Amino acid sequence: MRATRRTLQQRQLVRNWCEVLERPGVNVLTDHAVALLVEKGIPPLLRQRVWPVLIGNGQKITPETFALWALD
Repeated sequence: MRATRRTLQQRQLVRNWCEVLERPGVNVLTDHAVALLVEKGIPPLLRQRVWPVLIGNGQKITPETFALWALD
């Protein structure tokens, strides 16, 4: 019973994260829903998508630019 409840909670958490990631123009720094989700945790399944959104790319560094920098 306990494993089932945990599984259901994890599935709901994944659905909630997916909804946030699909909303256009969401500001992850000021959005209260995002703050609540971060407190609950980022499911391993979504970490690859969530972390870049949370961290951002203010300097607009492309993979090519990063590769050039990494060679130095």
